[in-house]
Amino acid sequence: MNDGSIIRPTPYLPTAWRRLSPATARCCLLLAVLGIAASVAVSLSPLAKGRADAAGRGANDMTLYRDEVVRVARGEPYYDAVADELRNQGYPTRSVFNWRTPLVVWTLAALPSPRWGQAVLAALSLVLILWSAAITIRERGAAAAAICGILMCGALLLVSGDAYFLPVMWSGVLIGLSLCGYASERRGLAVALGLAALFVRELAAPYCIGALVLALYGRHGREALAWAIGFAAYAAFYAYHIAEVQARILPTDIAHDGTWWQAGGLPFLIALAQVNAFWLVAPQWIAAAYLALAVIGTASWDTPWGRRVGLTLCGYLATFALVGYEFNQYWGVLISPLLALVAAHAPAAIADLWRQARLFPSESRQTTTSAAA
Repeated sequence: MNDGSIIRPTPYLPTAWRRLSPATARCCLLLAVLGIAASVAVSLSPLAKGRADAAGRGANDMTLYRDEVVRVARGEPYYDAVADELRNQGYPTRSVFNWRTPLVVWTLAALPSPRWGQAVLAALSLVLILWSAAITIRERGAAAAAICGILMCGALLLVSGDAYFLPVMWSGVLIGLSLCGYASERRGLAVALGLAALFVRELAAPYCIGALVLALYGRHGREALAWAIGFAAYAAFYAYHIAEVQARILPTDIAHDGTWWQAGGLPFLIALAQVNAFWLVAPQWIAAAYLALAVIGTASWDTPWGRRVGLTLCGYLATFALVGYEFNQYWGVLISPLLALVAAHAPAAIADLWRQARLFPSESRQTTTSAAA
């Protein structure tokens, strides 16, 4: 006799699309196929963007930060070293947004060797892989957790090279850990990790602002207060940063052509999705299909944590569809863990969508029989 303590195993846990009517499921299935095809087509067209297969800004940025770390470790003031390196390596320096905040360089320079920082980031990445896989087992099952772990490894294997010099890499890992903190109901830890991501790189601001909005919406007063205090501290920190930068900008400094509002759209988003150790060595159309599958996984994941992760990813996709030059492809390391999380749910989503569509009479009869049983 079943007393309710034993749960019968199922092939996979249901997604939001299990509740769709056959007609709606067929429409969604058609849209999913068209979305994947359109994304792949863009990656194969002249509209395609990205410099993953060429010597571009990404590699130069890692060289820049490494040289800054070496000079600061020798005792030079951070902003003086940055000013020299930016100009010597041909970077635009007229805008404050081209000058990174100092936290990562200070930290790496203070260690006995920058490789110690790489080890720390690798350890944080391993925690993120294991923690996110454990949560995914609870959310969707072992198969999805295995997919999540594999995709997350691809997202974070870049730390084995010089990507640990990139502040945006640290920020992406910290955002992923912050999301895991929310899934584990450790809101204080989640806020601390999110604010750490912000202090490391300002690109974490959309995530932090979104988390504050969700805290206010959910009436989590203490969490909202913690975010507000953190924002105030960051405002003071960034004001200090601006003052230091403004004191070193020269009338002869150059600026980027145009503005950050490049409206790169889907081609730029595909380029960002390609920043994964697996997809960087593959044709870009694979990353394009991966991005489309990630969107499918996002649309079907309706648990509280899934909605939080999905809203975070959608916020970044909407932002980066408008902001960012082509050489900013390395920003993909920021959202690569998010893409891995949601893409792991795509197989179950597509399976549920196919079942609900009932394209063949035999499938319809089997579904009806299962429901009756």
